[in-house]
Amino acid sequence: MPFRDEDEEIRVASLTVQLASQFDSRRRKRFYELVGNLLLVSGHPDDAIPNVVYHYTGLAGLAGILEGNAIWASNYAFLNDSTENAFALPRARSFVQSVPAASKAQKALVAAILKELEQPPAVLYVASFCLKPDLLSMWRGYGSHATGRFAIGLQIVRGEDEDESRSVLEPRGWRSGKVAYTLAQQKRWTMDRIVDMVADLKDEDAPLILALANRCALHVSTSLPFLKMHPFKEEREWRAVRVDPSERAKLDSSRGRLYLEYRPHWKGSSKQQSKDLPITEIWIGPTPDKFRTKRRVEILLDYFGKKVPIRVSGIPLQDW
Repeated sequence: MPFRDEDEEIRVASLTVQLASQFDSRRRKRFYELVGNLLLVSGHPDDAIPNVVYHYTGLAGLAGILEGNAIWASNYAFLNDSTENAFALPRARSFVQSVPAASKAQKALVAAILKELEQPPAVLYVASFCLKPDLLSMWRGYGSHATGRFAIGLQIVRGEDEDESRSVLEPRGWRSGKVAYTLAQQKRWTMDRIVDMVADLKDEDAPLILALANRCALHVSTSLPFLKMHPFKEEREWRAVRVDPSERAKLDSSRGRLYLEYRPHWKGSSKQQSKDLPITEIWIGPTPDKFRTKRRVEILLDYFGKKVPIRVSGIPLQDW
């Protein structure tokens, strides 16, 4: 499978060429043979692309999205649910520990991957979406009754094939897919390609182990945000994830968080290319003053020159 755009190819190369350059041509070729599938940063191929995803946010987030035509992905260490780190990393490490490893080289690779995974990377960013627009559990976690809770629907433009469609949600190397809530799903997300790599490893590949472990750890790290505890399954999340060591992240000092711009885009043969986010609708969550909240949304849409249907939740949440 080819890289989807030149920027992605450059980004992947920058993460691997330094490791590969230390080897002679024969070992360099073998390194790329083993790590090849991990260079493809797309989501799991079994995850069908949804037609619409919803981003839940508050009033400030809604205004920022309309103004910038982008979603702001949060640094993984700053997510709303502080238990995610505590759950996902130990779960992923347990998967690595269970990888069949018979030879000395295979056991050494598993041990090296575990060493790399002692803590998640500090440059992991996550954009979160939901497959449903009007969920009580989501309204409880985003925005407030005072200023408003909102769910922004984003249309996923379909391509001629699955790769083209996926490129909407995966600009420039982002990895996207459904959040996994069961043990089997989580193991599939994290380990499918790594199990094959370990099985293919031979004892004569021992000089490649540290470089391979680095790439495997990166793959596992980008899987962490897709692993959530089973009680959260009602949320039916879809996420986009990227490891980005660049200095493009921004600090929101009012909330004490780091953010990275996530701008889904369409690249392919379609003529529907646009710089605007493909917003299909905006849902207003439970609020004591639906009329005033709706009026705020109408004013924002008019200010930014957008025409989007507005829908109001009928869920009887009263937390005011």
